[in-house]
Amino acid sequence: MTTKRVMGVIIVIAIAFIFFDYIHKSDPEKTLDFYLRSLKQLHIEEAYQCIVFENGFAEPFESYKRNAISNQIVSYSIKKFFVLGKDSYVALVALTEQNKPNPRDITFTLKKFNGKWKILFPSYKSPNILY
Repeated sequence: MTTKRVMGVIIVIAIAFIFFDYIHKSDPEKTLDFYLRSLKQLHIEEAYQCIVFENGFAEPFESYKRNAISNQIVSYSIKKFFVLGKDSYVALVALTEQNKPNPRDITFTLKKFNGKWKILFPSYKSPNILY
């Protein structure tokens, strides 16, 4: 490979990483959409990278993967976002899973950690603030 070609490949890869980072980490809505879309498409590794475990809870990846596959998301709709603070949001999402015929509302808490938006896990809290 010539030097120009190698530099071109490096530039394309760098742009792809920057774009990837922008798409799912630039704001809470994009992060949540990326997370849910990844779960729906069974890109479990990508979804797992979007979460942070809270209160000492930590689910090993293999367990998380089994749960994600057995409760695969068929469809989702982000209904509402509520700002808790500069670096904290709560979102209400209607989820339909493959084994459940009706959608159910789930709330997700998103926080900024080291400049990147993450979803606090577990995400089954239901603050009255969203209803």
